[in-house]
Amino acid sequence: MGEVEAQRAAASGVALDGDEAGDPAPSFLAIQPAGRRARLRAFATMGLSLGVCLALAPFAKLQLPAVAAFIPLYEAALVLNDLITAALLYGQWRITRLRALAVLASGYLFTATITIGHALSFPGLFAPGGVLGAGPQSTAWIYMFWHGGFPLFVVVYAWMRRGTPAPDADADAAGERRTAVLATAAALILGVGLTALATAGHALLPAIMSGNRYTPAMLVTVGTVWVLCIAALLALLPRRRDASMLDLGLMVVMVAWLCDIALSAMLNGGRYDLGFYAGRIYGLLACSAVLAELLFENAVLYARLAQAHGRERQRAAELALARDEAQRANASKSLFLASMSHEIRTPMNAVIGLTHLALQGPLEGRQRDYVAKAHTSSKALLALLNDILDYSKVEAGKISLEAEEFGIEEVVENVGELFSARLEETGLDLVFDIDREVPPRVVGDAFRLTQVLNNLVGNAIKFTPRGEIVIRVELIERTPERVGLRLAVRDTGIGMSRETRERLFEAFAQGESGTARRFGGTGLGLAICRRLVALMGGEIAVDSELGSGSTFRFSAWFGLTAAGEPRRDLHRIRGMRALVMDGPPTEREAWISMLSSWRFQVSAAAFVDDAVFKFQRAASHELPYELLVLDGKTGAAAVLEKVETLCAERGLPTPRVLVLTGQHHVDALERELGPREGLQVLVKPVTPSRLFEAIVRLQHGTEAPRIARPLEKTLDEALRSLRGAQVLLVEDDPVNQQVAQAFLELGGLAVTIAGNGLQAVDLVRERAFDLVLMDMQMPEMGGIEATRCIRLLPQGEGLPIVAMTAAAMDEDRQACLAAGMDAHIGKPIVPAELVEALLKWAQPPSRVADGVA
Repeated sequence: MGEVEAQRAAASGVALDGDEAGDPAPSFLAIQPAGRRARLRAFATMGLSLGVCLALAPFAKLQLPAVAAFIPLYEAALVLNDLITAALLYGQWRITRLRALAVLASGYLFTATITIGHALSFPGLFAPGGVLGAGPQSTAWIYMFWHGGFPLFVVVYAWMRRGTPAPDADADAAGERRTAVLATAAALILGVGLTALATAGHALLPAIMSGNRYTPAMLVTVGTVWVLCIAALLALLPRRRDASMLDLGLMVVMVAWLCDIALSAMLNGGRYDLGFYAGRIYGLLACSAVLAELLFENAVLYARLAQAHGRERQRAAELALARDEAQRANASKSLFLASMSHEIRTPMNAVIGLTHLALQGPLEGRQRDYVAKAHTSSKALLALLNDILDYSKVEAGKISLEAEEFGIEEVVENVGELFSARLEETGLDLVFDIDREVPPRVVGDAFRLTQVLNNLVGNAIKFTPRGEIVIRVELIERTPERVGLRLAVRDTGIGMSRETRERLFEAFAQGESGTARRFGGTGLGLAICRRLVALMGGEIAVDSELGSGSTFRFSAWFGLTAAGEPRRDLHRIRGMRALVMDGPPTEREAWISMLSSWRFQVSAAAFVDDAVFKFQRAASHELPYELLVLDGKTGAAAVLEKVETLCAERGLPTPRVLVLTGQHHVDALERELGPREGLQVLVKPVTPSRLFEAIVRLQHGTEAPRIARPLEKTLDEALRSLRGAQVLLVEDDPVNQQVAQAFLELGGLAVTIAGNGLQAVDLVRERAFDLVLMDMQMPEMGGIEATRCIRLLPQGEGLPIVAMTAAAMDEDRQACLAAGMDAHIGKPIVPAELVEALLKWAQPPSRVADGVA
């Protein structure tokens, strides 16, 4: 067995015994090497078949009674056997991914299809002249097509088995599916088409039957079929030394096929003689040989799967014992933590409850102070216990990261919404600073990332009495598969000493004792953050000085989305002259950075008078601001009132306005500002995406401008030289007409549509075109006939005609070229192929005009 077969067998997941003792073999007939006994059995069967055929040959013309039930039973058995064989072979192809198996399965599907046509055309079976009509000649021709077509599939199978490439499950999956689909389509089309040719088109074929007797033309026809069968057998013979079980079965099939043709179409005299009956019995043998092997194989596979299942159950029991021992060891630790938690919580409940009750009654000053401290300390101890349990989960490795697609801006914005109430209570500003290079969508665990950010932002709010908190996201590194990001939370709080920083991420570590008593905390939050960040492939660190605030930064790695990254389309927004008014300098810088990246000319002001002065100065230089970005609590209403007055005095257009405010102040601010055209209120903190969409709505109204697709741009630029060329599109399907017309008009071409070949011929006769795109199968007149007619016209002598059809087989391509077409484009339309064909065959309008002149 070759390396390819070994890998395929391993992939199947079932290990079977060999045909001979000590020979390991793969699971399926197609890749199972034939042992010595199997080869002897196959050659003995072939020898016996040939011997019986030679013995019957002298008596082949012996006339026998006509048995009415023979043909129906024979045809039904053939169709049933062939369909079952095809289904089993398709199943093996799905597992082994051998393309040759898909071709062979299509061959059996072809025989089943054409056998149905043979039964329907057989005189006297369903109707005196056959359901499909045309009489004995049609039946005989279908028999010849049938017996000549299947060997061709066998030849292709043998050729593909010799050239099987090394498997690549990811890269070659599409090619395998394409091969299977094409082979199946070819089998069905060939079966139906040959049946139609032998019945509806029987006048095109020479007569090979006269009544129930053969004509001389039969000798040439049947001789050709016999040669095809011998070719199929010879194609299999070179593999006899390393032949698979399926190869041997096909050899038996082809020998029986030869005997079938010899007795029923060469040596006999006509219908219902000994050769007629014996040949069809050989046909049953031929269609049943591989089926019998496949059914036997399935039985063996089932038995061995049962054995494998028994062994797996035994191994599973052994693994379960080992797992139980490990779980018992881990359960001891968990039981200890649970017991300690229970034992501690029980008295703690009493302490917290009783101290709370005591605080409700009359106490002396010192007593109240003692009880209040005991109450606060007991709650801190309970929080510490909860953190210990969470930390034990991290230490035990019970936390794993999910892999799901999410947006970085969405996570940051959710964190801001969570703390919005606390931020407004404390008067702190939260600012988002997201680098434009950060991918908008990544793959990772959004919940764990949010958990880390929540902890850091919560600590920042706790230790920042006034000022601002900034969440910064920037790109570290990018590879084709993943991206590294650095996230930072900076505050203007109390800061920390070097000694505190060094032990900050240790379990149960806190700041100085005074800080711990003042702000509380268990000392486990940052330790848990460190472990989560490590799971995300990054590190966490802190920069801080006493009295100067702190900056916690951590890195994390995320996957990239398979569908690519939707970037902001800057064509949706136009650059404007903008004035930003905000008190905190960090916020002003964030707005300036975002607006400048979108080609805005930005100025900044820190208070109302500064903003009004800069607006007046810009207006006096005839460069008024077109956009105002105002902070609600810095005096937005006052600025708007003065700006509107100034615009009315000087006849200037009122600028667009964005007002930023906190969640709980939106209603009050909207009432204060009143209804104004071109004004929007945004809730802080604001992400770049929300700011971008808000400006787009201000510039274009509620409906943003249509986004230009890359395809439109590509076709327009690629076909610039052909703009205005006259194209005749010959297509009968209205939807396909619309699709093709849209492609062509995107490139600036003028399109005329014909619904069939007759209309196309008339249009070419009446008008001049630079190119014809021709479908093949259409009512009234198909593309092949239409092309031939156009080539006979003076106007069609040098007219480029390109087939644009779903008939994409090699024979279809050759038929198009033989009919006089210049090129072939398959459907569905691939824009690159269409552009290439148009540029190659269509003449630019200027050249056409010069030629006419």
